[in-house]
Amino acid sequence: MQGLKAGGDGDRSPLAQQDGITSALEGVRVLALKQFGLMTQTVFKQWGVQSTKDFGKMVFEMIEHGRMRKTDNDRLEDFVDIYDFQQVFDANYIIDTSEVFTRNPA
Repeated sequence: MQGLKAGGDGDRSPLAQQDGITSALEGVRVLALKQFGLMTQTVFKQWGVQSTKDFGKMVFEMIEHGRMRKTDNDRLEDFVDIYDFQQVFDANYIIDTSEVFTRNPA
């Protein structure tokens, strides 16, 4: 999606737009899990973010304030239901214990 970049020219196909949105939201997911772990959904809820659509609302706020640009094809609906927060932040969370059980020579 062109709107996800602070610049750039030209129209992109709907498939390329959706891929850009999905990639951006995947980056949000990975970073959030790294920063907040199992608390991710709680932190996002405290911030008022309860779905991928809420990230779309943030993008469109930045567009409205001139911080990002969009094409005529960009829509808020493109951000709806990209992934389910409960599934990606809680149900699929894996606790890495690899370092916990590693012996360090004294």
